[in-house]
Amino acid sequence: MRRRTWNWEPLLLVAILAIVCGVAARMLMEQPEEPVARSSTSYGWLHQEEIAVTATGDDGAATGSADSDGPIRGHVYAVHLDYGSSVTTTTDITLSLSSPAVTVMALSDTATDGWYYPVVEQTGSTGSGTSTYDRLPLSGQMTVEVAESTAGTAVTATVWWGE
Repeated sequence: MRRRTWNWEPLLLVAILAIVCGVAARMLMEQPEEPVARSSTSYGWLHQEEIAVTATGDDGAATGSADSDGPIRGHVYAVHLDYGSSVTTTTDITLSLSSPAVTVMALSDTATDGWYYPVVEQTGSTGSGTSTYDRLPLSGQMTVEVAESTAGTAVTATVWWGE
């Protein structure tokens, strides 16, 4: 009687093909991460963008602005302002987006480092305020403007944002 031998090669080929197809399908399902701008750091869903502003002009009247390297897409969770060492307390700071035009945060007459958590008032069906607040969805280049400041490094705004 002749003994049958099992041919393992077709089964091995099928197993390898299944593994390769599984890995390929997994790669296709994952979304590629967007490139992070040079002054940004990414922590998965949370991103950190630093925007440094240098002001020019006479003390107390110096102005300046700077844009984020990349777009801010999602919600702003926190902003830390780190003022230069010789900045006057007359300094005004505005964080905004140009398109669509929206002011994210505006501060007047301050030079104290601090944390801020910008939100907007929600509106009801008639457009009137509801006295409840939420994060503002954003998509665009953020601009930090300085006015009535001292010449030199005025402020570094670190913005934490995410989806």
